[in-house]
Amino acid sequence: MNRATRRAAAKGRETRFVKKAPPSLLFCSQLKEMLLAEHSAVLAFRSGWADSCHFDMLLECLMMMQFAANDPVKDAPDTNALNVCQFASSALLNIRDRYDDKKKLGATGDELRALDLLVETSADFWPRQSASIYFRAYDKTGDWKRSAHAEANREAA
Repeated sequence: MNRATRRAAAKGRETRFVKKAPPSLLFCSQLKEMLLAEHSAVLAFRSGWADSCHFDMLLECLMMMQFAANDPVKDAPDTNALNVCQFASSALLNIRDRYDDKKKLGATGDELRALDLLVETSADFWPRQSASIYFRAYDKTGDWKRSAHAEANREAA
């Protein structure tokens, strides 16, 4: 507990803890790693050796961009990013449905184009956003994954 927190507690005031975003240089290095992983996932689908980790990476890319494009801090939603997310979402749903039927991950030419567009839009979208928007989208995506996992466990039981 730092001195400001102790003073506030002594005066009977509530303290608010605000999660700070990491410095911009750290954000840039994390962004480069994320974009490389997304491009690798599309390459895995294009080459025919994709597994569930590659699918999850692209789904996470989609969800993060969707959450960030709708961020309430922004003046207006990014309609271009949302349109790309909708296009890629249908491709990922088709891939998942095909996996449920055949137990093999693969993508058609149109689905690969949609995934390419998603990754290219992500590479263009994130450098124009602040680190705080990125980390809010990251937190929302984590919440979404936890709720989806809990729902899947409930259905299995």
